[in-house]
Amino acid sequence: MNPYLSIWFNTTKTIDAVILNKVKFNFVLPILLAGVSSAIGSQSVIFNLDNLIESIASSLIIIFLTFLAATYFFPWAIRMTGKIWKGNASFKQLQTIFGLSQIPVILVLSLQLLNLIIGVSKVQKFSYGLAIVNLVVMISPFILLRLIIGN
Repeated sequence: MNPYLSIWFNTTKTIDAVILNKVKFNFVLPILLAGVSSAIGSQSVIFNLDNLIESIASSLIIIFLTFLAATYFFPWAIRMTGKIWKGNASFKQLQTIFGLSQIPVILVLSLQLLNLIIGVSKVQKFSYGLAIVNLVVMISPFILLRLIIGN
């Protein structure tokens, strides 16, 4: 069982297999990727080329804070509030569950970009490479305008 695939179609079975250690799963990678997608989504690094160092620094801070929150704070908070109803999940189990929960978010963002490239390729009757070039050229004037006028 591959948790990155099975989480979509058989969530309960996937969670059971991971929690019972029947399947190896490291929660760190999905959480880091979720942090990267948060940073990209909130920073729009492409449009902040006039202050690239600041954009990179703030993106790294967002990745770090997302990682800390998803790895430590949220599992801890879920565990503490769960104790009200006598929940008995371990901190490690909740970290793992939080990591598993990030897989669909990461894949949806990746699929969105992939669908855009495939869609442009089909309707423009281009190769995938030319579709990517089409998208880059389309966005280039906005980047240049941003560089010229600043902020």
